[in-house]
Amino acid sequence: MDDVDDLDRSIRIRWDASSGTDYNRQALENLFSSFGELEEVVLAPVGSRTTKKRESATASALLVFKSIASAHALMNTKHTSAQLSAFSRFWAKGSEPQAVQAIVGSLNAKAAESTQMAVDGSATARNGAFRLPEIEDIDLRNVPGISMSFADFEALTLMRMRQQ
Repeated sequence: MDDVDDLDRSIRIRWDASSGTDYNRQALENLFSSFGELEEVVLAPVGSRTTKKRESATASALLVFKSIASAHALMNTKHTSAQLSAFSRFWAKGSEPQAVQAIVGSLNAKAAESTQMAVDGSATARNGAFRLPEIEDIDLRNVPGISMSFADFEALTLMRMRQQ
């Protein structure tokens, strides 16, 4: 995954360390590997955070996945298990990576375009006016994610298909 930045594949998690559950590197790896293969788990020192009601010890870690699709799966999954819902999760950069935004935007645009074509195309296909573009006419410089490896693009496409 040379063409995807490590931070784009990284998720920062946070949990209440005073809850009595002690998570070490191996426990976190076992828990979050269900979303995809982890490249690295980095634990941060436990800090304290004061809220209006109480002071609590907050623990955090950085999860670096091998695939951006795995990180995206973690961020977009609604956690129903009590164990996973104890974690707050954030993109390591603070916002969704540009590669994911570009592909999601492209997929949404293609879906809207195909819906419009289905509506408009039924009449034009009967009249014979419907025409696919020639391969030479497609400008690949403007295709989002073209610099991504096929494995990353495939993983993101499968991830989007699972969401629907």
